[in-house]
Amino acid sequence: MTFTPRPDFRPARGPSANASRPAETVPLVPVSPQRMAGCLVVWKEADSADRAPRLSDLGLGLVLPAEQGVPQGRLPVLDLGSLRERTADAGGPLSVLGRVPDSVARRLRLDSAGREGADSPDVDPRGALGQVASLLSGLEFGPAVRPVFLRMAMRDIVRDVDLHDRTAVRISLPTGGVARALLDTGALELHLDTSCLPGDVGLQVLEAAVRSAFSAHPVYRDRMGGGRTTTRLRVRLPEPRNAGELRLLMAGLREGLVAVLAACEPARHRSLVQSLDTFGPRDSLSLLPGSGQERVH
Repeated sequence: MTFTPRPDFRPARGPSANASRPAETVPLVPVSPQRMAGCLVVWKEADSADRAPRLSDLGLGLVLPAEQGVPQGRLPVLDLGSLRERTADAGGPLSVLGRVPDSVARRLRLDSAGREGADSPDVDPRGALGQVASLLSGLEFGPAVRPVFLRMAMRDIVRDVDLHDRTAVRISLPTGGVARALLDTGALELHLDTSCLPGDVGLQVLEAAVRSAFSAHPVYRDRMGGGRTTTRLRVRLPEPRNAGELRLLMAGLREGLVAVLAACEPARHRSLVQSLDTFGPRDSLSLLPGSGQERVH
């Protein structure tokens, strides 16, 4: 397990989930690895290597007290996007941001216990993003918290472009295949995976569209899987220096994916553009601190 030191505090700034008042800063304190319950962590779902993350989850969680029966190398966490209990993989890198005050942890658990029914992929639990803004407002932007911002923005893109229960955009190819666009928040790469083989017309259309839509970024083609059964297009993204740059970067990623849809699914693209023109794109990052309109280099 790799632990990331807590960044220094900074005053809350920027709009919160309630635009009429700034987000309250919730201070976090350093914690030792031996005392994980009550910690705020950037987590990854156990046994999820071959699946896109759940759309309802944010990847930012409160570690819950471990109960008997939890396998070694796993941690029970309360995800702050879905307010659902999940099982985190504690065997790989795990960013520990600090300990959540007991009063805040109790409120989160009560909010979770009060939830009814299944997760809605289109709606965040009431007050969830506001609580996330409060917790993040006391932390400097950096590698420890960047995955949360990226995940939040990618959830918005999926909800706008291809609403379903996983954080991936599905693109139908002209020859009948399907590509899935996922964001690797650790590597800062957009991955487009398909079972189409090199030489397939659908893959050729997809690759040409990706290289055109993301012409400012390096694009690579790899063969993945034990039998090399998956073709992956990798778009390398620049490293944002602050939340504002990340916000603009993700706006460009949205535009790129919409352009890829125009080449692969013209009819769907026309309908999508009409919807975005009418309702506008979601922009949850505007609710978080430091998300001004800085330029991405």
